Amino acid sequence: MNLQLGTPAQTFQVIVDTGSDLVWIQCKPCTRCYSQQGPIFSPSSSSSSYAKLSCSSQPCQQLSTSSCSSSTCRYVYQYGDQSATKGDFSTETISLTTTKRSSQQIPNFAFGCGHTNGGSFGGAAGIVGLGQGPISLTSQLGSLIQNRFSYCLVSFDDAPSKTSPLLFGSAASLPESGVKSTPILKKGSTYYYVGLEGISVGGQKLSANMLSGTIFDSGTTLTLLEDSAYSAVLSAFQSAINLPTVDGSSIGLDLCFDVTGLRSFKVPVLSLHFMESDLNPPAANYFVLADSNTLCLAMGSSGGLSLSIIGNIMQQNHHILYDRASSTISFAPTQCDKL
Repeated sequence: MNLQLGTPAQTFQVIVDTGSDLVWIQCKPCTRCYSQQGPIFSPSSSSSSYAKLSCSSQPCQQLSTSSCSSSTCRYVYQYGDQSATKGDFSTETISLTTTKRSSQQIPNFAFGCGHTNGGSFGGAAGIVGLGQGPISLTSQLGSLIQNRFSYCLVSFDDAPSKTSPLLFGSAASLPESGVKSTPILKKGSTYYYVGLEGISVGGQKLSANMLSGTIFDSGTTLTLLEDSAYSAVLSAFQSAINLPTVDGSSIGLDLCFDVTGLRSFKVPVLSLHFMESDLNPPAANYFVLADSNTLCLAMGSSGGLSLSIIGNIMQQNHHILYDRASSTISFAPTQCDKL
């Protein structure tokens, strides 16, 4: 998304992540900054509304890891892939575009001014956390956005000109028909936990343990299942698809098929059985073409994470609403570039 920050407002391209809380961008002076698209934020010279937070401030107390340097609150934040950022926890004015195309300014927004940053951020200026913790964008906006937001992800192989809508408040509404909902569990943590009670492949429900916990995460690409569930899914697809297999380890995928010369091919239907509703995604949400001749399962094992993750490929072309007021996640199949 484009994050507008500062006075006057400057625009930064950042990653949207429902699996984390902190909002941060790279800031000068850099102790260590990676290469990003566009200029790095220079708070002391380019914004009149920037201020560092004190160690005794409430936002500083809400950080999971912080320290104090010359009365300034210092944050440290690390992600699951070991990417990390640290710097000054500060406040700034952010600007959001309303549905009437005007700009609404929110002053004193707490964010991380990152002076030491490294990892797989893909050239983005930083990350906007949309998690349930108190320092996330959605938590800080709170009642201003009616504690709700939604997004609709276009296919990952669509043209760059197609964008994925991210909506807040009353704009984050789903159509009345075709909507399914599941409760958000374990309120109070960063993650949006849901109850994944079972998985079916080709109409056959698999016998696998789903009790480790499952989250929706826009910041993870593949859908990652805990080991026993993933093994069952992998075995079911291997047995059901009568195509020659090829090695996909070089691209980090476990199950790939040779589709050379085939104009069409079918894969078994996948169903994810959540509490109170099922997600029945199209095949493009769980099988991807690694190249014109190689079809691969876009799923993997979550390994030692002790949870399962519904990644962003599985979510594509669904309008997904996170309603924290009612503690539900709702979804409906949608052509996202037409929303």
